[in-house]
Amino acid sequence: MANFGNSAMSRGTFMRGLGVAGAGVAAGMMGFGGVARAQETSCSSYVVPNGTGGFNVTPTGDANQDVTNVQCALEHATTGATILLKAAPTYFNFGDYGKVYLTKDVTIMGEAGTITLPGGKTATKSAIVGGGCGASGDFAGSITCDSAIGFTVKNIHFHNSHYASIVAHNSNGTIEITGCKGTDYIATEISVGWGPFLIGLFHGDNLPPEFGGPGGDLHGTVNIHHNDLEIKGGMMVGTMTFATATMVNDVSDLNFLLKFNSNTLTIEDGVGMYPASVRNVEMIGNTIAPLPNAGFGPLLGTYSTPHFKWITPGNVTITDNMITNPFLGGFEIDYAEGPVLIKNNQMLDGPCIWGGAILLWSSKNCTIANNVITGNLDFSGLLVACDPDLPSYNNTISGNDLSGSSAAAQVYISPYSHHISCTNNNYGPAAFTGLYIEGSNNKFTNENFLGNYPGWQLGPMGPYGGCIYLEYGSQYNQVTALKNGLALQGFAVCNQILDINYELDNQTTNSVPGLTKCNKKDPSFVQNMQAKAQELSKKLEQKRLAKWGSLTPPGRQ
Repeated sequence: MANFGNSAMSRGTFMRGLGVAGAGVAAGMMGFGGVARAQETSCSSYVVPNGTGGFNVTPTGDANQDVTNVQCALEHATTGATILLKAAPTYFNFGDYGKVYLTKDVTIMGEAGTITLPGGKTATKSAIVGGGCGASGDFAGSITCDSAIGFTVKNIHFHNSHYASIVAHNSNGTIEITGCKGTDYIATEISVGWGPFLIGLFHGDNLPPEFGGPGGDLHGTVNIHHNDLEIKGGMMVGTMTFATATMVNDVSDLNFLLKFNSNTLTIEDGVGMYPASVRNVEMIGNTIAPLPNAGFGPLLGTYSTPHFKWITPGNVTITDNMITNPFLGGFEIDYAEGPVLIKNNQMLDGPCIWGGAILLWSSKNCTIANNVITGNLDFSGLLVACDPDLPSYNNTISGNDLSGSSAAAQVYISPYSHHISCTNNNYGPAAFTGLYIEGSNNKFTNENFLGNYPGWQLGPMGPYGGCIYLEYGSQYNQVTALKNGLALQGFAVCNQILDINYELDNQTTNSVPGLTKCNKKDPSFVQNMQAKAQELSKKLEQKRLAKWGSLTPPGRQ
């Protein structure tokens, strides 16, 4: 049996394998890539048949033996069998770059037990130490899937995984990953010259050979649930450290489904989950806890490399998740065609410096409903923005509670965003305005402004802010049935709505009952408010450019 832990072949030959890396206490990764491997005729005494068509494997703590024993068990197991990694006094040691390959539908699971890991940490699930990308430059990990119909990994502790714990290409069926733990991942440079990257628990894609991958697609369903992951470190992209718990990208199968449910994530840098070019995503009941001054929730985007020609996903459901202390942001949806549902989530204690607790960029057919947002937000609670040539439109924002947050603008609707419906949302206090509107043909009904909004006026301490600001150039927006104040009393239109079109041109196409009967405000005051608004717009653009850095696609430059 070839020693995959230390073989010189691991850098070159296995580079096209899809794998998962685990450099410490990790339970394997599945590699793929059509690499020829030595065939075993018999396994060692540490590999014992268990009656399922599979084997029980006992760890030795030696990388040369542990990788070989687990690989032997996988190769001799029958389809549907279970490979049980025993909880012995020691852990499974995969060395720095060990990995095992999977080519059939089996279950790899860890036996319950308490194991002391390097550095004094304790694993309560069977654990493998080592394994990962192979040498620097490999797309591989502790367990790597090679053209399997499907597989299951459960109850395994991945520790010090390089790049990712489980990597899959060419899988057709159901992949289930459950009950696993991931700690102390190690960022690793990959073959295309990117990095160091840190993907965490799972990476699946159809990366083409020219980018170091095998080119095989994922089909069926990937179900990742009830795992506990700690993510930190990675590659800097602008202001973002690229590290994530799960990444699935460039999947061409329109029916492919990624499910990420009931997981617990602690994120020091980077994002919780990053599906790119994945049409169907379900994310329900996760708890995500970015550490102070770091971390982001899920970033769901879709693009095709290498040309950044942006495309669209299908059904996305994000419900009943909790994100605490989101320093960078909560949920972001980029370039989605929908339908997208973001409902009943909690984003607690900001500041969400990338622009918003919930951010839609160049997306359509999205519903954002009944979410709770709290904290001192750096810019906004809900932000709808877009590239000029890819507008955000046909989106519904309803029943969200921002009353426990403060922001520069609680809700921001950018230029080129249109046909956005906002209704029955609760707004907390804002430094500038509750609702900042630059887009056109949008509708705002029954919005409740519960914060302190003194109105658009010049006071002894300077200019006060009102509930709604309509920027010059915004057109055909409808604003009706608003409420203002903690008691939800009637709305003072002349005091609380500032339409720059009306102030400068003495007319407006925006529909605001009673506005054209209001006295116009002092021109210097209006000019001052415009300058403040432009400062906010510039600040938002700087945030986006800083975040994406050199990866800024056309239209954002």
